[in-house]
Amino acid sequence: MQGQRSKVARQLPLLAGLYVACTAAAAAISVTIDEPAYEWTLHLTITAGLLISLLASGRRRSPVLVAGLIIAGAFAAYAVRDVGAVPLLLLYPPEVLTSNDVALAALMAWLMAGLCFVQVRRENAILCLVAGLAILGLMATINLNSELLVIFAVYLFATIYTWAYDNLLARHQAAGATKQMPWLAWGRRQLPSVALLFVTMTMVAVGVGNGLYYLSPKLFAGLPHISRRWQPPTPPVRSRLAFGNQFPVGTGPIRLSNRVAFTVNADYPAQWRGQVYPTYDGRRWLCDQNQQFLPTTSGGRYVVPGTDELQGLRNRQTFRLTTAADSALYAAAHPQQLTIRQRPNSLWGLPPLMADSCGNITAIRQALTGTEYEVISIMPKFTQAQLATARADYPTALREDYIDEVPLECQARLNGLAAQITTTAKTPYQKVEAILSYLSENYLYTYNAPAVPQGRDAAVHFLLRSKQGACDLFATAAAVLCRLTGIPARVVTGFATGEYDPDQQIYVVRGTDAHAWVEVYFTGLGWVPFDPQASETLEEQTMGSLFFRHHQFMLVAGKVTRTLLPPLALVVVLGLAARALVDPRLIYPWWHRWRTSRQPWSRLERQWRRFYQIASQRRGQRPQQSDSPCQLLSAAQRDDLLSRGIYAMLCRATDDLCELRYSGSPVTTTQVRRQQRRWAWLCRRIQAALRRK
Repeated sequence: MQGQRSKVARQLPLLAGLYVACTAAAAAISVTIDEPAYEWTLHLTITAGLLISLLASGRRRSPVLVAGLIIAGAFAAYAVRDVGAVPLLLLYPPEVLTSNDVALAALMAWLMAGLCFVQVRRENAILCLVAGLAILGLMATINLNSELLVIFAVYLFATIYTWAYDNLLARHQAAGATKQMPWLAWGRRQLPSVALLFVTMTMVAVGVGNGLYYLSPKLFAGLPHISRRWQPPTPPVRSRLAFGNQFPVGTGPIRLSNRVAFTVNADYPAQWRGQVYPTYDGRRWLCDQNQQFLPTTSGGRYVVPGTDELQGLRNRQTFRLTTAADSALYAAAHPQQLTIRQRPNSLWGLPPLMADSCGNITAIRQALTGTEYEVISIMPKFTQAQLATARADYPTALREDYIDEVPLECQARLNGLAAQITTTAKTPYQKVEAILSYLSENYLYTYNAPAVPQGRDAAVHFLLRSKQGACDLFATAAAVLCRLTGIPARVVTGFATGEYDPDQQIYVVRGTDAHAWVEVYFTGLGWVPFDPQASETLEEQTMGSLFFRHHQFMLVAGKVTRTLLPPLALVVVLGLAARALVDPRLIYPWWHRWRTSRQPWSRLERQWRRFYQIASQRRGQRPQQSDSPCQLLSAAQRDDLLSRGIYAMLCRATDDLCELRYSGSPVTTTQVRRQQRRWAWLCRRIQAALRRK
């Protein structure tokens, strides 16, 4: 029994560091998606696996069968994740399947959770750490924000600690030592050295990374023959604004590829609409789930139901995808007919297409590179006079879906702001113009806005706190404010018109043209698009304009901190590292004083010495640092201001302090607090006696 306990104690620090690393890696997925059931299941599986490994370390038997079942089930579910079966939703929920990178990160997470059950042998820890590093790398390509950087820092610290303790175990095992060692104490003692190594590695990595970032363009510019041979791989166009059936907003900095997404040959330029989102839940917009298959004519043309009565400008467009896209098929305004002209690798005839009540056209499978299709759309025609005279008379169904659907937090915190913006507006068009003008003048446009904190409404956070963001937050804020003022509105994602090529007479649309805007319903005219934009960007602002014009105090503080803190921290860390390299013994006095100051009796001794220092200064004397408690007590005896009763209490308090300090027995926090209360009471008695004198 004693041997099993010793093995468990030896394994405990290693598994504790591994638990922090695995939890941090799993948290990288948790801060990106909002699937509570999946997150709880993943974290509980990791916890259970490491606890079972800890208990089994005494017998050197690990539940390999459980680990195998978890890993095999994760791989099998990943292979058939598109089926949509209910049991698979626990392993790969819908929000995980919105991106291939997130789905692969989820697979790595389950692989890591399964490996947690086989951590009886210390050599297996590296497997979990590698899986966690893969998760962080995949999630960094999707949402690299401040939360993910903090998680990576925690993961890196835990990894260094785990490796350091594993090296300690390896050396102990190689020496063939059989003596029982204080493993828990050794694990605690490794924390300061691991912290110093972590800070040093972080600062060196930041310095080297920044240096390579600034030097690499000059290096390749000076070596053209190398730059022609080596081209950095460019990722496929994955618009942060095209998320299929759901559109998360405020997810952090946006990085869009400059590669060509598709080309369009159209009769008239337009915004190429991909998805329309009528429902907002505070963190994302959702599509209409009631979809139906599009009927086809004898010529292979798809017909969108309910579009025969649309009136407006007829626009014929021909799209050719140059990069693999999502399942949405883009079109201008309201698509009426669609024809697939060319579909690569087509062995099954025409693909099935679906449409919902908003006019979204989606394919069952992902659209491949080289797909070419023709769309006939109806673009509504309206004048400013018609918009200005439109009445606020909406059908009941439209009011229920596009006005009443506002989260409670938005209603509670934004109703006053919406009423304030539209105080002088009378008609719906005037209210929309007032909202767009307010957003343009009071908010800043940037692709680098941090992610909205977990549990907060994106529109509320953007309008009342951050006041910075990209088109996703601007469109969300405009739609929510319109609904709060009684105007039907919804968010649309897609692409801007793009760059016109006069030689080929086509519009070249790139990944950087991905955009989100808002559509507002006007009685008698239908859905009219509006594009909320900011008049200024965050990057062109100075600290003075941020502080005085926009009142962005936190942004100013952040800029100052980012400017001054890294150089100061780099100087301090490099100074400590250089001093440690020259002579490690020079660091020991600092380390010893810091460790000593954290001892319980040390805090009490400082309070006691402070009291005698004040008493000695009253007599014009200066106590020496080397004075013992008895010497200080004898000096206090010669003070005629102290009565015999107070001096007797000082003697008893000093004797108790000496017993705690020099007896060699461990000092508890309760004893220290009791003595501190005693000294505080004694000081009050002495001060009262001195005032009476």
